[in-house]
Amino acid sequence: MRSSLGGPAKLPRRRRAGPPRLFTARRIPASPLIPALSLLLGVVIPGAGSRLLAQSPVLSRFSLEPRVGVAFPTGDFGDVDPTCPSGSSGCPFPVQVGTETGWRWSLRALFALNPRLSLVGEYGKAKLGCSPSFCGTEERPETQGATLGIRLIAFGLGSMDIWVEGSGVLEQPTIVRTRSETGETAISSVSYPWSPGFSVGVGTELDLKGDGTLFFSPGFRFRYIPADPPESDPDLASITATYLLIEVGFRVVLTAG
Repeated sequence: MRSSLGGPAKLPRRRRAGPPRLFTARRIPASPLIPALSLLLGVVIPGAGSRLLAQSPVLSRFSLEPRVGVAFPTGDFGDVDPTCPSGSSGCPFPVQVGTETGWRWSLRALFALNPRLSLVGEYGKAKLGCSPSFCGTEERPETQGATLGIRLIAFGLGSMDIWVEGSGVLEQPTIVRTRSETGETAISSVSYPWSPGFSVGVGTELDLKGDGTLFFSPGFRFRYIPADPPESDPDLASITATYLLIEVGFRVVLTAG
């Protein structure tokens, strides 16, 4: 086929069959923000930081952690003079809220959002010591509570990981009255209403078996719970239940096999 000028005619260019092109690929220039955003996503967004965790069974992201430790009451839990006899005049408070060291147990459940960040739920109970001259032999101050928060693996230290925790707390303190509303000697337990508070902690974690299924986890934790008196005992004052915990625990990762 020839053109009107005598040369070979140019045929129109035919397009290849296929879907229409909606976007044109462009090379994204390198930026120092990209590695930083990737790191942030790996810590904050579940699964964004680890292909291994994303491919693992959901069950293996769950772990259980029983813990036990020593509870040191502070603040209103430790302000009463243990040498002041029950019912005597001049005592700082008409009630005993726990002046001596006790112990606490808890059971925690963790769900790994990524290799460094986990959701933590807990129920625990603390039994605090009390001088028999205040509480007699039957009653003891105590506190029980539920916790929901996060645990972050901050950094590694040799064969151990260092973790930090922050949690919201719903807790019910129980104190021991040593006087009735009329001032007479009367020893009885009084439970304050469930009250919100917070808990912070730090600790270490050591892989005991080397396969990521069993960890030894000692740590420290501080709990803070302000509470108003119950309606049944309006003469009691509001208290701030605070105590320091030194605990040990064993975290067991659940597996399908």
